[in-house]
Amino acid sequence: YDCVKDHKKLTARLRRGHPENESGKVRNKYIQPPRVHQLYFLPGSAALLKDPKVPVVLVETGKNVLSLQAWSQRMKYPILPVGMGGCWGWSDLPELAACCWGKEVFVMLDSNANSNSEVGKARAALVQEVQRYGAEVYLANIPAADGINGPDDLLSQPGGDEALQAILEKPTYCKSS
Repeated sequence: YDCVKDHKKLTARLRRGHPENESGKVRNKYIQPPRVHQLYFLPGSAALLKDPKVPVVLVETGKNVLSLQAWSQRMKYPILPVGMGGCWGWSDLPELAACCWGKEVFVMLDSNANSNSEVGKARAALVQEVQRYGAEVYLANIPAADGINGPDDLLSQPGGDEALQAILEKPTYCKSS
């Protein structure tokens, strides 16, 4: 997907269908220019960004953003999905403050946030960062199950729409420290 600002292409990110596999670990699944990170918003998101009543849902990938936007439209459940380019993709991005300031924010990382210590550390750091912006932060945990990693996978399952709605309606509140 492309990152565009003011109708100018800033960068692009490619998700490879058959990335290298080294010792059982996928390598180079996504390709993008080095040190180029941008939050991913869908075109037309400006109105949702300005509306203080529309919650932000932070996810890892652009594919998750697309899936959540389609779900939002199907379910008539307004949200602003924002892709971060990975669990640490948000770090040092000033636009994170702009999209989360004073809003209700759901952190919806992939289901391995509880089993992968690196993803768990990223989630904890992200929660603290977003709380600094006066946001009301919630964890919206994707259940760990066969074939389900991110919200896109959950939504592809029978009953996925309702399962995602249940996650957003009963999230875990993150108290400020």
